[in-house]
Amino acid sequence: MKDDLQSAKAAGLAEELAELRALTTQLRAENTRLLRLLELTPKQAAPPGPIQTGFFEAHPGPVDRRSARR
Repeated sequence: MKDDLQSAKAAGLAEELAELRALTTQLRAENTRLLRLLELTPKQAAPPGPIQTGFFEAHPGPVDRRSARR
């Protein structure tokens, strides 16, 4: 009984994995098609890297209704 349940679970997981692999293949093909339509290279379409938005010498203090406005 336990082996049958494990076999069924393994078969279900194998089927799900196969479906996910097929979906990944479809999505990669769609991304390639869209990049071609937009005339973008993969490098141009890559998300930007992290940027530093500010530099603080210390953590800012707490903010409440009495805090100065700028």
